[in-house]
Amino acid sequence: MRATHADKTRFVSLLPINPMQFLGGPASILSALNTESQTPNVIGVATIAERAAWHVQVPGPSTDTTAEIDIDQETGMVLGLRGLGGMLAASIIEMRVHESIPDDRFAWNGPTARSRVVERSSVVDVSSLRDIPVAVPRYWPTGVGYTPHAGDADTGELIMILDVEDAPILARWPIGSPLTLLDRLLVVGHAYTVDWTDKTWNWRLYTRVPLAPAEFDRIRDSMRER
Repeated sequence: MRATHADKTRFVSLLPINPMQFLGGPASILSALNTESQTPNVIGVATIAERAAWHVQVPGPSTDTTAEIDIDQETGMVLGLRGLGGMLAASIIEMRVHESIPDDRFAWNGPTARSRVVERSSVVDVSSLRDIPVAVPRYWPTGVGYTPHAGDADTGELIMILDVEDAPILARWPIGSPLTLLDRLLVVGHAYTVDWTDKTWNWRLYTRVPLAPAEFDRIRDSMRER
C-alpha cells in the first residue's frame, strides 16, 4: 500500500483475518465497510484465484483508512482485501462455486494459529462482561444500548458496540496502558475517532460519520456506569 525505496526494507505486522469474514453477514468485510459516508469506486478489474473480479476502493479521510477490495463478478464474494496503511492484507487463492456443498467439506484438520486478541477474548464469556462496571453513553439521537465485544475483567479494558445507527465502537482502557483488545478489522468502516480521558480511563469512540462537537459533548456528558 506504500511505496518503499529499493534500498530500504520495511517490516509490516499484518493483522489476523477470520476467513469467515470473506462471506456475507453482519460480521463480514463488506458489512464493516458499508457506510453512506464513503462512496466506493470501481477502479479496475483483476483476476483473483483465476476468477474475474472488480477492483473497488473504499476511500477514507486518510490513506491509513482507505481500503481496497476485490469482488468476484459472478458471486459478489470478496476475493481480496488490502488496507489500514498496509497492515491488513488477505486474498483468496482458490475458489470453486458449487450448487451444493456437503457438510464434511467444512471440517478442518490442519494446523491453526490464533491471534492474541482471539486467545484473550475466547477465554471470557462475553455475557459475563456485562458484570464489569463501565460508563456508557446515555444519549444518542435514536437511543442507546451496547453489546460487549471484548474485555478484560482484570484491567477493565472493554470494547463495546453501541446499539445505535451505524454501530459505533466505544473502547475503554486504563490510563497509562495501551489499548490491547481492539480488533482493527472491527473498525475498518469507522473512519472517525474522538478521544478523551477521565480520572481513570482512556476512551475512544469510533464512528462511520463525523460527530458535531455539540453532539459529542452531549454523548460524553451522558455517560455513567450502570
